[in-house]
Amino acid sequence: MQDLKTIRAQVSLEFLTVFAIYLTLLLIAAYSLSNIKASFDSALDKKLLQQLGKDVENSAEEVCFLGKGNVRELEVPSKLGELSVEESGRQVRLFSPSKNISYSLELPAGCVVDILQESLALIVKFQT
Repeated sequence: MQDLKTIRAQVSLEFLTVFAIYLTLLLIAAYSLSNIKASFDSALDKKLLQQLGKDVENSAEEVCFLGKGNVRELEVPSKLGELSVEESGRQVRLFSPSKNISYSLELPAGCVVDILQESLALIVKFQT
C-alpha cells in the first residue's frame, strides 16, 4: 500500500498536468480568436471604404444624369480615420494610410467634382 505522502504527491502532479493542458488550450483559443478578429476588422475596413467610394460615385452619376445646372454637396463621414484622396482626371483613388487600404473609382464625364478633405470627413461637391 502506498503511503499518504505518495498519494498526495501523485494527486498534485495530476492536477498540475491537467491545469497545464487547460492553460495551453486556453492560449491556443485566445490566439485563434485574435487572428479571426484581425481578419474580420480588415475585411470590414475594406467594405467601409468600398461603400464610401460607391456613395461618391453614385452621387456623381446622379448629378451628371440630371443635366446642366445641378449642384450637390455630399458630406461623407469616414469611419476609417484619416483618408487621402488622389485625383487624376476622372480617376479618383481613396486611400486610408492608417489601414493601408485603397479604393479606386471613375467619375462620369461632364461633371466637375471638387473633393475637400476635413478632419474625419470628405466633402464632395458635384456640378454639371
